[in-house]
Amino acid sequence: MNQETYDKTFAGYRAPNETTIPKYKAIQEKVKELGDLIMAECPDSCEKSVALTVLQSCRMFANAAVAIHS
Repeated sequence: MNQETYDKTFAGYRAPNETTIPKYKAIQEKVKELGDLIMAECPDSCEKSVALTVLQSCRMFANAAVAIHS
């Protein structure tokens, strides 16, 4: 990680704005869609729990990408 990337990544809180809000909503809609599919089609199991946890992480990192680089 170079200094510029480090500074952007750890710059602190970035309030949602008119550019980022629609991106967050689009990410949330697709994450929820996949989560609903996993809930409906996967049997209760450790693997299902891991899939949902990884999906949660995916949303978190996607939102971070929007916040840091938008």
